[in-house]
Amino acid sequence: MTAFWDETGYAILVSKPNSKEEFQIYIKTYDDSGPVTPEQILGDDPSFLVSNPKTINFPGIPVSALAFSSRNEQIGPSYELFFPYGGYLYHLTTYDGSRSILISTLNSWRFASSSTP
Repeated sequence: MTAFWDETGYAILVSKPNSKEEFQIYIKTYDDSGPVTPEQILGDDPSFLVSNPKTINFPGIPVSALAFSSRNEQIGPSYELFFPYGGYLYHLTTYDGSRSILISTLNSWRFASSSTP
């Protein structure tokens, strides 16, 4: 696992050695409390591909997530997931073929009462 700050947020890369079983979590401040919509994603970045969007719920995350297939310029076909929580926007990305590791990880998450990531 590696983590770093950039000019707009915090990125965490979780990976299994010698495998494409990896995903990135990008966290940035977010001032909208409602669910993330495809229109918001495209409003922020019109070049983003949002294909087959779905709303997903996870047991330990108290808000709905927007999940969809996309195409990431670094990794090719990708699976993207966005959700707001505690004043932050969580954006998770993985290879399209590795979505099961992302889903199983999110099924294990539990948010504490604090809103600090």
